Amino acid sequence: MGAGHQRLQAEALAFAAGHARKSDRFDGTILSLSRRYQTGPASPFQRLKHNSRRKDLYTLKLIEAAFGNRSLAALRVGDFYRWYDKAKEPKAPGDPERLRRAYGIIKKLRELFAYGVMAELPDCARLYAILRHARFKQPARRRISMDLSHVQAFIATALRLDRLSLALGTAIQFETALRQKDVIGEWEPISAGEGGGSFVLRGRR
Repeated sequence: MGAGHQRLQAEALAFAAGHARKSDRFDGTILSLSRRYQTGPASPFQRLKHNSRRKDLYTLKLIEAAFGNRSLAALRVGDFYRWYDKAKEPKAPGDPERLRRAYGIIKKLRELFAYGVMAELPDCARLYAILRHARFKQPARRRISMDLSHVQAFIATALRLDRLSLALGTAIQFETALRQKDVIGEWEPISAGEGGGSFVLRGRR
């Protein structure tokens, strides 16, 4: 793969990850606060790992699409409860409420306003104080955890399918309590201007 092609791939990945999201001009709306959060050099967003940043962007896009044009100065606590109630509605009749989605939006709004306080943007301190005191129902904690029987069943299946690396990696992860990425590594985007190293696949290293 040529250096020019690698650079173009890196730029495309950077754009997809939100690095190139334009305009940090603040006009008092949620949208402009979100974009400032994504592009500001002092923003916590800049220090997130690529996988965390991808999750962040998913929630930010939901917020921008739903209420990005709302003025911060006009927001009151009732707006947040209304948005939460709307976001938790089931995807289809009979489906469970989407509490995780709704609470994730509120949590991200808190983080946006906290950043706005640090950046000394108007109305952010007031809104952060409101959300710090407001209470929203959180999703239940996931109770299922991997135990020995799960691991034994997985390893037996992996060996039967001749997937020795899956069997070994899972055994090591379970016995050492390490995270999966600490055992097998992870693929990450290649940042603009950086070399890919020895292991490159589909624009990732």
